[in-house]
Amino acid sequence: MQIEWNKRTRIIVICGLLALLGAGLFRFYPALSGMFDRSDEIASRELTLRKYRKVVESGEDVNARIDSLRKMLGRMEGGLLKGTTPSLAAADIQSILNGIADRSKVQTKTVRVLKAEPVEGLPYMSVPVEFTVNCGIRQLKEILYQIENSPKYLTVQKVRISVVRRGRVDQIQGDVTVVGLMRKS
Repeated sequence: MQIEWNKRTRIIVICGLLALLGAGLFRFYPALSGMFDRSDEIASRELTLRKYRKVVESGEDVNARIDSLRKMLGRMEGGLLKGTTPSLAAADIQSILNGIADRSKVQTKTVRVLKAEPVEGLPYMSVPVEFTVNCGIRQLKEILYQIENSPKYLTVQKVRISVVRRGRVDQIQGDVTVVGLMRKS
């Protein structure tokens, strides 16, 4: 079969090839333009480079902030109980409580060390100590005040008060539970 190339056939073939070429250019224009024009790519890479420089510069600020926070943490952990075990930390609480009782001119009747428990989500243990004193209301108030204002982080967890009559004098028997914090070993 032989195609006759008259004027009309040539025009149809040329128009078909031009349409095919136009469709190909339309389809592949974004890829072709990216190959020849690099100014947009250079601008976007410069922008990316600026962002990276800002991150590096802020990293120096972050390192200074981390150092500052570490120093603050060291100062704050100075209020933790000394001792590597809960029993040694409880002994530290007992010595603090004995000092407070001596300053308040009160004798502690009993001291019990309760079970230490980890503080959830933190690297610390709470160490509770329960002690009993017989004293007046002002003395008990002074003891509680001194516990709360101790240089160590001590909190009064529980107070149970009962009145004890000794002759004609009423005294208060206070059962106080004090909790301190220590770093987990």
